[in-house]
Amino acid sequence: PGVGPYTAGAVASIAFGKRTPVVDGNVKRVLSRLYDIDACIDHTTTQRRLWALAEDLVPARRPGDFNQALMELGARVCVSRAPRCAACPLCGVCAARAAGTQRQRPVRRPRKPPRREEIVVAAIRKNGRYLLGKRPAGGLLGGLWEFPGGKVESGETHEAALVREAREELGIRIRLKGLVAVVRHAYTHLRVTLHVYQCEHTGGAVRARAHDELKWIRRSQLSRYPLPKANHRFLDLLP
Repeated sequence: PGVGPYTAGAVASIAFGKRTPVVDGNVKRVLSRLYDIDACIDHTTTQRRLWALAEDLVPARRPGDFNQALMELGARVCVSRAPRCAACPLCGVCAARAAGTQRQRPVRRPRKPPRREEIVVAAIRKNGRYLLGKRPAGGLLGGLWEFPGGKVESGETHEAALVREAREELGIRIRLKGLVAVVRHAYTHLRVTLHVYQCEHTGGAVRARAHDELKWIRRSQLSRYPLPKANHRFLDLLP
């Protein structure tokens, strides 16, 4: 598990001298220009074609060196936005260069605009300690510790969202005491804005309903816990 065709091809050719192809993002770009492929390289059929082309090109002698050279060509010469065609050893046989389409290759699937979410975060303090929850291992940011909170639903105020999240995920009642920070953070397909509020625990016994574990942590010990990067950005603002 975790070893796909790329890793297997790289190990087989580079470490053991086997005649196997390696197709990474750089190689896809080189091949799509070399053969002037106008089909989207994100499609399965096109990817199969690229692997087949790469397999045909790999020589029996020094296949590992060839694969590394092809990857390096894509990384340093046949680059994404401004290919250095004049410095390319394949310039004379490149179909896209001959057709003047090198800047239109490779063809990629249009990216969806990133989803945007408003998140409220509760810095709940009690007896000089803050409440942290450990995220379930299998999900996004699995195994990391975090300040509790969640997404603001349509029509909710920040206060209503935090009170609801505390009730649903922690089984407690809280009171907001003031805004600590607004943090913007980007993931691959997601842009989040975290609104961090200082909160007071006013009632109820803490229960881990959405986390694997909950802990009350002293302010001085927060940095010892593996937190999401976005959480680190407001630690110094906590009293």
